[in-house]
Parts: sequence; C-alpha cells; structure tokens
Amino acid sequence: MTTAVRPGPWRPYEDAPLFVPEITLGLSVLHPDDADRLTRFLAALVARRGAVHVAVAFNAVYFGYDLEFGGYVGGPVDFDAFPQVRFGDITDALPVGAMVNVATGAAPLYAEVVYKEGAHPALGDDGDVPSWLSGAPAGARGPGLPPEPDERPALSERLVVDVDAFGAETVTTRARLDRVRQRGRWLDADGHLFLDARYPSAVDAEASDREFYARYLLSTGRDQLLAGPLPLMLSDAAGEEQLTAALRGALDTIAAALANVPTLRMWREYAFSRAGFGQRLTDHGPLGGADLGSLAAAVSRSGAPQIRRRHAIPMAHVRYTAVGPLLRTVSGAAQQLVGLGYPLAVCHANTVIGDYARRDADDAGVLPSGAHLRLDDPWQGGGVWRASIPPGPHATIDPLVPYGLGWLDTMPPPSPELQSADVADDVDSGADLLSVTDSHLSWTVTLRLVHILGGVAALPDRVVDELSAAGLTGVTLRLVVAHDGYELEPAVATQAVTVATVDGRTRLTGVAWPLEFFPGIVLTFTWQRGAVVLRARSTLLETPVSVDGVDYEHRYDPAVLTRDTAPGCPRRGASDRGPISLRERVLRAVRRLGKLDAEGVAVLPRDRLADIVYGPEAGSGADAALAPVVTDLIVAGDIRAEQATRVGAVLRWPPADGVGEAVEVLVWRPRPVVLAPRPPAPHEGPTRSPVEDLSHFIREYTVMPFLRRLPKGQHASEEQRAEYHRLLARFSRAGDLPEGYTLVREHVRSRT
Repeated sequence: MTTAVRPGPWRPYEDAPLFVPEITLGLSVLHPDDADRLTRFLAALVARRGAVHVAVAFNAVYFGYDLEFGGYVGGPVDFDAFPQVRFGDITDALPVGAMVNVATGAAPLYAEVVYKEGAHPALGDDGDVPSWLSGAPAGARGPGLPPEPDERPALSERLVVDVDAFGAETVTTRARLDRVRQRGRWLDADGHLFLDARYPSAVDAEASDREFYARYLLSTGRDQLLAGPLPLMLSDAAGEEQLTAALRGALDTIAAALANVPTLRMWREYAFSRAGFGQRLTDHGPLGGADLGSLAAAVSRSGAPQIRRRHAIPMAHVRYTAVGPLLRTVSGAAQQLVGLGYPLAVCHANTVIGDYARRDADDAGVLPSGAHLRLDDPWQGGGVWRASIPPGPHATIDPLVPYGLGWLDTMPPPSPELQSADVADDVDSGADLLSVTDSHLSWTVTLRLVHILGGVAALPDRVVDELSAAGLTGVTLRLVVAHDGYELEPAVATQAVTVATVDGRTRLTGVAWPLEFFPGIVLTFTWQRGAVVLRARSTLLETPVSVDGVDYEHRYDPAVLTRDTAPGCPRRGASDRGPISLRERVLRAVRRLGKLDAEGVAVLPRDRLADIVYGPEAGSGADAALAPVVTDLIVAGDIRAEQATRVGAVLRWPPADGVGEAVEVLVWRPRPVVLAPRPPAPHEGPTRSPVEDLSHFIREYTVMPFLRRLPKGQHASEEQRAEYHRLLARFSRAGDLPEGYTLVREHVRSRT
C-alpha cells in the first residue's frame, strides 16, 4: 500500500501518523522522511502556539493537534476524563501537558496546562527572593529547615492553561473568559491558575516537568495514554516495562527533535521560534529588546554591595532575583503577561539573561559589573538568578547549570576536606555532596586509578556520618551500578559491598568496578535514608570526545584523566609491555608531577625535569640528553614551553607581573577532539533505557494500527471495534473506538 503525501500541514487522523514506532527509540532511528515530517510539524506548531514545552509538543504529535483547525480534533481526547481543578484549592499536582477541567461554576472550562512555575508566598513583588528559597527542596519550611519526613509536599504553583487548545473559542468565548478573569474566582486577572498542588511524594515533586508528565500519564492519565497510539503499536509480548520505556523514549525523541529544528531556540524544556524572539529584540515597546537587556544588566548589578560610608571595605554580597515578578515591574508590561504571553516573555527574558551571562563574562566568569551571574533555580518564580560579588568558586562553570546554592548555603558546612599539595592526587578527594533531603542523599565521585584497581570509592563526610548513624558501616550493602548507554553484566550491575574504615578513612570497599569504567569517570551516587541499597550511575556526555587517541563517551574529570592516564600508568587487562620510552618518561613527568589545574593542564618547571627523569644524582649531562626529546615534543605540539614565576616555593602560572623569579615551564594540555554522536546499535542493548531493548517489542510493520477519522455519517465495522478492544485489553483497559473514527489495521507502506 502506498500512502500519498498531502501538501500542506499534517492533518491528524487523515494523514499518515507522525507517531511511528521508531519515535520510541530515538531521533536518530527515525527514517529521514519521518524525521523531516516531525520536525516540520514541530516548527509550525511552535510558530503558532508560542512557547511550547516538550510535554505539549508530545501531546500535539500523540493526540493529534490540527494546525489548520487550531486545536485537538478528538480521537483519544475525552473531555469527561479530564481531572477537575479549582482556583485556590489544594489539589493533586498537575504536570505541564495535563488536560484539565477548570471548575468555573456554570460551565466547565477545558484547557491544556502549557506552563508551570513555583509561586511561593515569599517571592517579592520586585523579584527579590530570600536566598534559602532558591533551590530549596520541595516542602522546605525555611532557612536550613528541610521538609517534614514522609510528607507529601504541597507547593504553591502558577499554571498557565490554554483554553483554545481544542479550537479557538470552542470551549468558551473570549467575552466569557474575560468575565472569568475579572471575577478572579477561578482564574486570576492574567488568566492564570494558582494552586496549592499536593504531590504523591518528594521524588515526584523534585522530578523534571517532562519526567513528572511521564509519571502522570502512567498513573492518573493512564486511560488517556492508552487511548492513543502506543498500545496499538506494541507487540503482544510487550508489558508494563515496555510501555513505560516507550513513553519515555518518545518524550526524549520529541525533545531532541525540538532542539534540532534550526528555526527554534530552547529555554530549558520550552521551545520558541527564533523569528519571534528576534521580533521582540527589535521591538522598542514594553518588554522589547531594550527592556530585557536592561533587566539582564540590572540582575547582574544586584549583586553589587551598597557602600554607604567613605573608605568602607565592600563586603561579599549575593542576591537572588526571580524573573517572573521582575517582568511585572516594567512599565506597560501588564498586557504582554496575560495568558499565553507570560510563558513566552519568561522564556525570552531568561534567554536574554543567559546569553548575557555567557557572552559578556570574561574567561573567569566575571561580568563588567564585577559580579558572576548564574541560574540558581530554574523553576521558582519563572527562574531565579544569582548575582555574587566576589564571583565565588562556581564562576568558571557554565552559568546555566543550576546548583541551588541559595539553599545549600543555609545547610551546615561539610567537614573540611583533606588538604594536600594537589587534590587530584588525594585518594579521598573527588567525592562531592550534591543534595540532601529528608529521604535521599546524592553525591558525585570521581574514580581514581587507585579506586578502580583497589575496588574502593571515596565518600563525602556527610554521607559517612549518615551511614554511621543508620548503623550501615561494616555491614553488607547492595550496590546497583548503571553505565549510561550500556548494559552491564548482572554480576557487575548488582554487587555486595561494605562501607569500612581503612587507614583512618571511611570508604566504600569490595567493589568490582566494571571494565568499562576508566580513571577520571564521574559517577553519581544516590542513597535513600535507611535503605541497604546504594546506586551509582555514569552519565553520557552530550558529545563524545577523544583525548590522546582514546575515546570517552561519559562525563569525566580532566585533572584525574591527566594524572591517571599518563604514560606508564597501569591499565586493567593490559599486559606488561616493558619499560616506557624516554619521550614517554618526559610526558609522564609533566603530567604526573606538574602543577595541575581543574581543566587538566599540567605545568612543570623545566629545571626539575632531569631530576625527575634521571634522578637527582644524574648531573648536568641529563639536561643535555633530554634537550632534543623536549624539542621534539614541543615541535610535535605535545607540550609547550612557557613562562611562569616562582615566589619562594610557590609556582605561579600564568606568571604574576613584577613578582618573583621568572622560570621556564613545560605545559601539557589535554586536547579533546569532538567526535560524532554515538549511533544506537541494537546489538548493544538499550541506549539509556532501563528495560530490555525496546526494539524487540515493536511490530516489524512499516505502519502500525492507528485511528482515522471517518466521513460524517459513517461508522467503524464490528471487526475493527473488536480489534481495537483486543489491543487495549492487553494493558488492562476496556475501551471502544471513539465515535466517528475507525481503526486502520497493520499494513506495509512504501515511501514516495
């Protein structure tokens, strides 16, 4: 059977589906024709609807958003199944993407949730945010006061809903919507819905909007999910795990597709058109380019301390500012923040501030104002930005990586780290606490060569204290290891380990680290308080790189890579190849004993090289013997000869002007080469999926069963109704074909 491609925008239930089986496996797996149809549709969808979240884009593809009609046209969209919410009530939390019934008295108001942010009462009207609130865990009660144990957090939230998602003025008239807004009983004056949202658990409350939507569709919204195409395309062997993996895979594919559309930009999980963004930047009216540029500079300057006395020494100053309230302080901005205009303005403003924080900062992350500006909390108040003077230790890290420093600064400081000449050489370094909640602890660990060979891992002091308090030191624990993008052998994926004290330090011991783990790999650990299970997971890089001819696909610490993969370092599974060459010994000396920075750059005074390579008794002849080797390495670009200064016993590189003695140094820099993204390979098992390779559960037909709209007055046959009922029954759902639709059975389609 050949399916003709109709010109114009995609029409759901008339044209071939956009939601094809391969969409659950990743963007790179889609046939180019299907990928092209998907990206063209998403570009048009965003151009029509403004700021579009990944969950809303998924809805449009999955449930069938008709661009010509301007809304969802039926199919699995059942108004009677929408959860009801009331303005001002405590209600079950709703994700972005949920389709809801807003109770408005006389008649229901059906809408799609298209945007959500935190609306904590402590947010200031001018955007000022108390520091503890920025990055605070769900349900936090104040500075340093975490949520109550086992509490179902209730969060104050602002939801933006689209009442035209089912067609312009199909649900309600513009006049009625204006009356509802003016009354302020169900929607506020901006047409937004304020809720005290009760979450099932703290884990759900901390989940990303995309992940929470997946959980919602698998629970509260399950009937609506199963009324869509997924149950029709999964084989009879598929079960709940495959349904879950397919849903998450499809959401990931939609996110990747949005990010790959050249006419779109992304702010977090929201897409918006570059053309619309450009129009705002050239607009001289309220919230135009001039206003947003001024706001970005003002947010940066808010970190500057106020000096009121002459000759006073300025003190360190940090300030947190929320974008949403800040936008309302702009004269004439009110009308642009009504309804769907608000999320678009928030995304544009955050993008301008983010571009400013990246573009105008120097190499040390410092802006012309002298402050370091970074996103600290992406959710509360539309996004909370942190401006700090002095810049602080995070200034060189991408300013769009939110750490929640406001909250972390209210927590008791961790025990002092061990002091050493070089923390990259400290076996107990590289263990950093990420987050502490009443239910979970999370931390990262950089594996050193000594860790991998010895089967141990460092632990942050706070984690040691918590495990000790729970009586879990010296007893057998279970370690669950995951290698992102790969499937580990069962004996390695789950192991028996112990937290024990060795040589005065408490470490994780008895670990058989996977052969795939390399020195410098960064692992993220989580532990649920009281549990006997620890979980460790690697993280794929966005783009793999090659360093020294070795390919790395996972997040790593460059400093440890420099030290522990230098020439002559042992390799697991590698045989002894004999002594290393003189050239390798020079490189080893620089990389192993040079002064090291966080980026993995090693710097060694040249006058120390001979003593390290030949020993202190070698005499002047050693320098002469090494000179041609060093020259060859410099010519080859493996190392560089540069200048530093020596002040007493301290080497300063780059050199300090006019201070100390000038000294020649040899500098080794890692040179990561960006590689092509790793294509998923079916024989390797899942690519970032917790279940068996999903492709095994997808039917091998070019076109899976799907719904098609019938001409007016026609009805589906009993055979089609029975087949639809059978397909749904595999997932314990009883359902009939929607009125006016039929089931198109499996068939082979050729591409024309």
